[in-house]
Amino acid sequence: MRKLVTLFLLSFLFFTCDDGDVITVEFEFDDTFEACGNLVFHKEKDDPSESFSILLTSDSNYNSLE
Repeated sequence: MRKLVTLFLLSFLFFTCDDGDVITVEFEFDDTFEACGNLVFHKEKDDPSESFSILLTSDSNYNSLE
């Protein structure tokens, strides 16, 4: 009986756990990025309002982009 209850509880937990809806985000920007400062790249879009920024923390990463 104990194994049956354990099996029931485990199956109950398996089927009741739900993380909710999966949210997918698609960024649709032009092909070019603008450099603002040494190591920050950003791209902005007005309709819909979106922005994307990348901060590179190493000079070697920045030099590899040139």
